Amino acid sequence: MPKKKITRRFKGLSRMSAKLLALTDTVVETDEVDTCAVAVKDGRVELLLGPLFRNCKDENAREHMLRHECFHVMLDHQKRQEERNGELWNQVTDCAIHAGGAVDWQLIDKACDIATCTYERLGIPAMPPELAYDWLSKEKGPGPGPDGSGEGPAGQPGKGGCGRGKVESDTDEKSKSREAEVIAEVLQSWEAEVEETGFDGGFTDLSNGVANTDRSGVGRGSGRERPAIYKVPAWVGEVLDRLLERHNARIDRDRTWTREHRYIESGLLPGQKRSKGWEGVWCIDASGSIDHEAVNQMMNGAYQTPELAGSTVAVFDDGMLHDELIPVHDLGAIQEAISSGGGGTSITKAGKQIDKLTGMQTPKVWLTDAYSSDGIPLKSDQELWVLFQYNGVTVVDYPRGR
Repeated sequence: MPKKKITRRFKGLSRMSAKLLALTDTVVETDEVDTCAVAVKDGRVELLLGPLFRNCKDENAREHMLRHECFHVMLDHQKRQEERNGELWNQVTDCAIHAGGAVDWQLIDKACDIATCTYERLGIPAMPPELAYDWLSKEKGPGPGPDGSGEGPAGQPGKGGCGRGKVESDTDEKSKSREAEVIAEVLQSWEAEVEETGFDGGFTDLSNGVANTDRSGVGRGSGRERPAIYKVPAWVGEVLDRLLERHNARIDRDRTWTREHRYIESGLLPGQKRSKGWEGVWCIDASGSIDHEAVNQMMNGAYQTPELAGSTVAVFDDGMLHDELIPVHDLGAIQEAISSGGGGTSITKAGKQIDKLTGMQTPKVWLTDAYSSDGIPLKSDQELWVLFQYNGVTVVDYPRGR
């Protein structure tokens, strides 16, 4: 990809990197890796930031280091390593990523004063990493090492490079399941970038066909199928989109990083900004018009969206059914409150109780059929209505004809 096009395309945080950051549970500053790396420990995703990343003053270069790591994750390089030597495997997978053209390795070289791994520097033609590993492991040995120091012993391509250090994920079922989710999510975000830009980075050949296969998704040569991506109902996606469009501009949606435990004072992560998420209330009608599965789908969608993860829930029928607002992630408490309802419906009364509890006119999303003995509140640009009716679910700014 031409340098001018790279600069234009990757100004700011890309969709892939934003997705990886959104899935990260913990950020660790460490000297055990040089640039950055991702590991899954006890089912939690860790992003490791090494000294070359932390000391790099070029924000675009840090973005491309994150993109580089996204491709390691997306192409399942850790699992594909199997019994291969870690140092050599990392170098050949680095080469495959850099050959694709979606990561500006020259920018990283210049910003960090290093020489990253490329096929040219290893003295071999472009090929999938498994084949490159076999080539370099045999008697031929590698070509010039990544620091230009010449040939080393077979399987030892010289010094330097953009190494990740020894990074391993847990192999328990919980961690493997979480790792599969991360791979699927990052892969999906890359496919969205490809559709938007028309640029695929040539990964069909160089990364063994895992990234750029048909949309049904079997990665040729890797021996694995793409993990299934859970599809939420269309109405859930519409609620999230409309709510986020009100809360912050769409361009900022993937760039906002709001969870408190993810913030680090250095501000090294591009797109990271400390801002409040949507602090409204999900108002759930417990009179019997909404089934439990629909509630679970909506609340899961809200909790997994960083801007909405700090929101709360109020369950009502003829008024609120509990004294305190329930965190959006506490599905057990939400379902318990719904189970205690089933009486008449008073939406206006419930709205006033919620505002009294919060001490302000609180933004709300109403999940209801909108049939109420005391009518519904006046229209507000801070409210959204999700109407459950006999012919399906509709999302509106305000119910008509009530």
